[in-house]
Amino acid sequence: MQFLKTTAKHTELSTQAVLGTITEAVAGQLPAVDSMKKTVQRIRQKELMAPARQRRSPKFPIKLWNCYGLIKNDIPRTNNAIEGWHNSFKSILNAVHPSIWKFIDALKKEEKLNRVRIQQFIAGNDPKPKKKENTKIQDQE
Repeated sequence: MQFLKTTAKHTELSTQAVLGTITEAVAGQLPAVDSMKKTVQRIRQKELMAPARQRRSPKFPIKLWNCYGLIKNDIPRTNNAIEGWHNSFKSILNAVHPSIWKFIDALKKEEKLNRVRIQQFIAGNDPKPKKKENTKIQDQE
């Protein structure tokens, strides 16, 4: 509205005259209402006539990747514990491509370590509590 008043002041025309001039100029640039209605009707007809797109079946069935049953049965959703064991076993091996004999020795060490942990647990010693990431960060500061 301020634009109209400023334009009217500079051209010594009324605000209504300026508004009418702008409307006429813009009206020539816009498509006619009838052609817009026809376009909308054509698009709607195409949408109605087009066959419904079918989704393809998933690569893996939902039952396989759905985690609801795991949570319900208190089973972990990730394999982080396995990754932790793998890292510790890799440190016992101390080799990227060990021979079969080094691998067997590492399995024996792992078994002995687990037997000791089981005996400690039976004796009443609780396993070490896991530290959270936030605790580690606070210890560093």
